[in-house]
Amino acid sequence: MINNTMISRPVHTSNVARKLSPNFSQTVSCLINAGPNIPSLQDLASSLDVAQSTVCRRLKREGTSYQQLKNNYRFNLAKYYLCHTSRTATEISYLIGFKETDAFFKVFKRWTQKTPTEFRESYASTYRKSTTALAK
Repeated sequence: MINNTMISRPVHTSNVARKLSPNFSQTVSCLINAGPNIPSLQDLASSLDVAQSTVCRRLKREGTSYQQLKNNYRFNLAKYYLCHTSRTATEISYLIGFKETDAFFKVFKRWTQKTPTEFRESYASTYRKSTTALAK
């Protein structure tokens, strides 16, 4: 016999996201960051149970866009991988959702004015200096 108190309905994503974030852009950011893959705008809108145009309009009202939030997530993830793993820039480009490595290299250079390799070397140099200073 099944106990009815043990059966629960799935929680609708939009209800969870609304409770997590005080504004819509934070809700969208949470959903972008939540899964193993970055959701498409269509999938994101569907999970929020709104039209794509509504997502775009509400984000615009808050001074951002789906693409900006997605790029911010990708940028932070790329920095993490470059600074804390030994993965190649090519591997990182695919891990963060770029289909073309060249596109990742171009956008990363635009974000940081450095290639991924230069960024990693700069971080490693800064990290070595800070740990050496702490050891003294």
